[in-house]
Amino acid sequence: MPSYSTGGPTLTVQRLLRQPQLLSRRLTSLAAKRLFVADRIFMAGSPESVAGGSAQYQRSESIFLDRDPRELAERAEFPRASWDEAIMTEAVKKYGLEFPVTDEAIRRNQIDVVQRGLIKLTNSIVKFLDTQAVATLSSTAGLTTAVTNPWTGGSATIIDDLVDAIGSIEDVEEGYMPDTLIVHPSREQAMLKDATLRDSLPREMQDNPLNTGRMWPILGLSQILVTSAIEADEAYLLDSSMAGTIADEAPGSHEGYSAYSPEGARSIQTKVYREEYHSTHIVRGARWAAMWVAEPNAVLKLTNV
Repeated sequence: MPSYSTGGPTLTVQRLLRQPQLLSRRLTSLAAKRLFVADRIFMAGSPESVAGGSAQYQRSESIFLDRDPRELAERAEFPRASWDEAIMTEAVKKYGLEFPVTDEAIRRNQIDVVQRGLIKLTNSIVKFLDTQAVATLSSTAGLTTAVTNPWTGGSATIIDDLVDAIGSIEDVEEGYMPDTLIVHPSREQAMLKDATLRDSLPREMQDNPLNTGRMWPILGLSQILVTSAIEADEAYLLDSSMAGTIADEAPGSHEGYSAYSPEGARSIQTKVYREEYHSTHIVRGARWAAMWVAEPNAVLKLTNV
């Protein structure tokens, strides 16, 4: 039973464990604060797209046919061209982790223990899934280029490097518009310290880097994402509206999972079950996700950053 105070009902450990939807809401809210990089670089696919445990998709080929038009004489035959479209398959992978809540913690209503467990569970799932997303980018990026100078040095040419990288994607001429840069935390710090870049940013805006401590999107980019899932000397530039997709398979109703999915957030499926032998309740968080890059040339990998 929940306990009560003058301010209304107080959430107890017992109530929290009996209502997994509350746990799912807390996990999803915590994940939204951490912001899955995977969910911000890939478009959201539907559960139907991974029905049966895998997704089938076409990996982008050239937008041109395999031969050029030519000038034709009167009554001449038109040349005939073709193209290939490879059908790819990506299996759904199961990602998850769980932690115990002892009977003693429930009896003593140690809500702080559960809260720390939820934070650690969320951080672990976010980091692991983001690592998989970055690995997917790394293995399928269609373009690669090295920066002129490491961004940590005094002679860094960050603006020039990004302008060249954006141009490399646009020069593919397949309609890609780079909008996302992914960097390691140490490289975001280097960007914030770079005098040329810092002096080029507007100071009058309330959310400028001097106030927020976060790098402001530049050169037409809509987001600069920072994650330790990436190697320190690498960065990725991509068109997040074209590059790839992430789709979650929903567990069956018989599996006992709960989910909370507000608009714009991807849910972590949550389950609580009893483990009598160890006198504990187990809190589990999971996602069944498939992610893939369908447009490799919409992704450019920067090296020696």
